[in-house]
Amino acid sequence: MNQLLSNVSLLPAHSYRVLITRLVSAIEVDEDDVPWAAAGSNATLYLQNIDPIHLSQGFVLCPPSSLVPLSTTFTARIIVFDIDVPLTVGVSVELFHHSHNLPATLSAFVATLDRATGKVVKNRPRVLQKGVSAEVKVAVRATGMAGPNAREQPVPIEPFAVNKDMGRLLLRRNGETVAAGKLHFSSYKLCPRC
Repeated sequence: MNQLLSNVSLLPAHSYRVLITRLVSAIEVDEDDVPWAAAGSNATLYLQNIDPIHLSQGFVLCPPSSLVPLSTTFTARIIVFDIDVPLTVGVSVELFHHSHNLPATLSAFVATLDRATGKVVKNRPRVLQKGVSAEVKVAVRATGMAGPNAREQPVPIEPFAVNKDMGRLLLRRNGETVAAGKLHFSSYKLCPRC
């Protein structure tokens, strides 16, 4: 829940080198000024002392006392859709998570899983065929600049068990959706550039 004159933190703060916390100066719900907005409301929040040019799609507002973790690598449990070419380790994909669309790599296949029970069928498979359920490691790749100075930007991400909305993902390759799943575990840090 956000209230007037409460502090919120913006994540990720790529263009800044520190965590950004701002004061909420106004809240609108359905074009009406309101003193507060609950989670799930379609609300417009006006923040003090921040240039809108520094905000972008995918930023998350959260209380400074309860920051959403930022991560560049995570483990996900996915179901591979009906694909013509099997997935292999190192394949480049587009990661659709929350409101992000990011380049990513399937960096490792941990195991194939039984779809009904979730138990491990095979450890470290070489490929993932259509219809397979698997646990995979995903690494977000750098966007924009290439070369030795390119850095992947951490994204706000939480396991499905903690937050169902932030824990869902889709993987696409060459314009085709190849898998969907949920975030299982992430290696995260609490503030950008830490």
